Amino acid sequence: MSTEYARVKEIFFAALDRPAAERGGFLEAACAGDEALLARLLGLLEAAREGDGFLEEPPEYPAEPETGLAAGARLGPWEIVREIGRGGMGAVYEAQRAEGDFVRRTALKVVRPEIATAFFLARFRKERRILAGLDHPHIARLLDAGATPDGLPYVVIEYVEGEPLLEHCASRGLGVSERLRLFRQVCAAVEHAHRHLVVHRDIKPSNILVTSEGVPKLLDFGIATLVEPEAASGPLATDTRRLLTPEYASPEQLGGGRITTATDVYSLGVVLYELLTGRRPFRFPTSDSRDVARSVAEREPVRPSVAATKADGDASAGPDRVASKKTARLLRGDLDTIVMTAMRREPERRYASVRQLSEDVLRHLEGRPISARKDTLLYRSGKFVRRNRAGVAAALFATAALAAGFVMTVRQKREAEHERARAERRFNDVRRLAGSFLFEFHDAIENLPGSTPARALIVQRALQYLDGLAAESASDSGLRRELAAAYQKVGIVQGGRSEANLGDTRGALRSFQKALALRRDLAAALPRDGDVARELAVTLDSVGDTLSQTGNPAKALDAYRESLRVREGLAAADPKGVKARRALAISYHRMASALADDGDDRRAVPVWQKEMDIFETLLKENPTDARSQRNVALSCKYMGGSLHRLGESARAQEFLRRAVALDLARSTANPTSAEAAIDLSYSYAEFALGLLQVGDGEGALETYRKALAIRESLAAADPTNADSGGALARGYIGLGEILEKRPDAGAALQSYRRALAIDETRSKRDPSNEAAREAVAIDLAHEASAEASLAAAGGPSATARAARWKEARATYRRSLDVWLDLRGRGVLKGAYAKEPERVAEQIALCDAALRP
Repeated sequence: MSTEYARVKEIFFAALDRPAAERGGFLEAACAGDEALLARLLGLLEAAREGDGFLEEPPEYPAEPETGLAAGARLGPWEIVREIGRGGMGAVYEAQRAEGDFVRRTALKVVRPEIATAFFLARFRKERRILAGLDHPHIARLLDAGATPDGLPYVVIEYVEGEPLLEHCASRGLGVSERLRLFRQVCAAVEHAHRHLVVHRDIKPSNILVTSEGVPKLLDFGIATLVEPEAASGPLATDTRRLLTPEYASPEQLGGGRITTATDVYSLGVVLYELLTGRRPFRFPTSDSRDVARSVAEREPVRPSVAATKADGDASAGPDRVASKKTARLLRGDLDTIVMTAMRREPERRYASVRQLSEDVLRHLEGRPISARKDTLLYRSGKFVRRNRAGVAAALFATAALAAGFVMTVRQKREAEHERARAERRFNDVRRLAGSFLFEFHDAIENLPGSTPARALIVQRALQYLDGLAAESASDSGLRRELAAAYQKVGIVQGGRSEANLGDTRGALRSFQKALALRRDLAAALPRDGDVARELAVTLDSVGDTLSQTGNPAKALDAYRESLRVREGLAAADPKGVKARRALAISYHRMASALADDGDDRRAVPVWQKEMDIFETLLKENPTDARSQRNVALSCKYMGGSLHRLGESARAQEFLRRAVALDLARSTANPTSAEAAIDLSYSYAEFALGLLQVGDGEGALETYRKALAIRESLAAADPTNADSGGALARGYIGLGEILEKRPDAGAALQSYRRALAIDETRSKRDPSNEAAREAVAIDLAHEASAEASLAAAGGPSATARAARWKEARATYRRSLDVWLDLRGRGVLKGAYAKEPERVAEQIALCDAALRP
């Protein structure tokens, strides 16, 4: 590249950075009397002024011959196959490299030599840094980076073979609901970028490719910025105005205002508008910046339901023309509100986050009220009716029957006064509970990021209702069955295992035992009723789970055995029934878990195998069933854990590898599912610990951090969920164990302390939860172990080493106190029965190290 050419570019872009009124004087000073240079630059600025910078590519200017890469050329390990295209900052090539028995296809992007100014090189390097920090199934992944022999930087990105978003929807004739589900996956990608403080700033359909499997991938972070103070000003923040796409740009982008995550919310609103209507919200008369900005600032787009009927014949309509009266009806109401809220001119009036936008789309898909719409009684009731048509019809029928019964009761003048009073009390109780569920519960859940606090309201209201009716239900089997179901639900909310709960284990056990007493009586009275038997088995499992949590494994095993007998009888009566076989497998799972928790993995393995055989058969019968996929993955995880503890690591890793594959597929297909996410985290964690056992410390650390990132995200989304908190604490313990074996005892110590802080909070909030108390003792022992490792590794002085040993001994002492308290209350059994002796041995070692 010639010196003269480089000088032209440098002065040209420096002039563009200045206000239009100052550019002439700047050029005259910069050219220093060189009239030919001045004329050339004035011509370039005139060309730029006609588009006023609102271009997806920089203005054209005379360029030296391009030095494109020919097929067969190599950059590092990558071989160029062909040029795919050219964008605002670089040329894109298809590249490949051999990896074992297959060839990896990639997209390789190189800065165009004719625009390789300091500005564009800085933007390209920034794109590389941004992509390196993002790891999401719906974002094209960065695979490599480097520089050409000429010093031009390049990045190697995952090759996405697919269609642009609108073309994909058109070619497959996707309906509104399918488009909305696809859009939510795009939202998940943008939300991931925002969590990493990255604003994309150029979201548009052509930057979203959809694979043949229907997986969207967000591309081109070329003008993205980091949400940091230093990114809000300076050349990298202002110069990108000439790179954006005006049809999808927010008012603050067009006007040079402050860029925030609300900028991407607006662009997503425009994409959703076009996705649903087949046309863009604005048509611009020219590409002049003032015309574009004025159109967006002064005009309101028509609502999507109106635009959908106008897309045919509209010049602004894209390739996906979905216009129809039926579509307009589907968009009218909630979807109109969602799109228009995302596209509000004022950033503060839009959705506060991409997640809120995505959740409102989900609420619409599920027929629930959206947060962006005024919450009136009529609107909320209408949503409830549409969501529960069968239930409302049944309620109306029941109401009519009650009314008829009331008429008959009135006619029966001989009915005793106390019977009418009893009926009136029951009616008032039902009415009070119904009002709480339909209105108070709904309102509380709607405005909270996590549902657990709202569920506390159910417990408060429901227990008042249930305890009042239980005394009057002796002669009414239907009411007793309803009461048992209600107590069961209340117990789950209070402290159900593997459910979002309030952490009230003792309260949960009381509720489950009330349900069990009712269901045992019903099963005795109705021995041939399969539904009653199934309900009994469910409650026995809940009682067993809670007893296990409270440190009573023997009684827990008794409950599981009784449940297993019930389910074996149900499965024998219905050998082809999917529900009966699945329930039987779950009973095997609980039995095997109890055995493994008691330290008897050798007896647990054949029971795990019985469970797995059933789930594998169900999955073969229905390979796309998400529940069967999850159950097979869970079976693989637990089987792998037991085999590792028995020393069969190679066999264990095969099971765990399959669990990761199954859970990753579920989580990718359901990016907003908390259940799929936590399942994947456990699979990563178990697989990582297995890698550690076979000597792959680096692989173990990388994999385990994936598990921990998922748990941190879930705990942050619902901080009052005791189950998420416990999972996160166990994650920190696992990470510490891996770090300690690297060895990095200092980092391990910090991880153990994080776990301890969580478990101490859980234990204080629910003193009856013996599992949480055991977790505190385990955390303390791990912390002391890390302290001892640091002491043994030496220190700056004998005094410093002695201080470390004393800290380790004191922490071991705290752990021992908890273990002895558990033993004194008779709840220290199974795998942890010998922990006090083990910890006491460690205290003795600390004492020995402290002796002169």
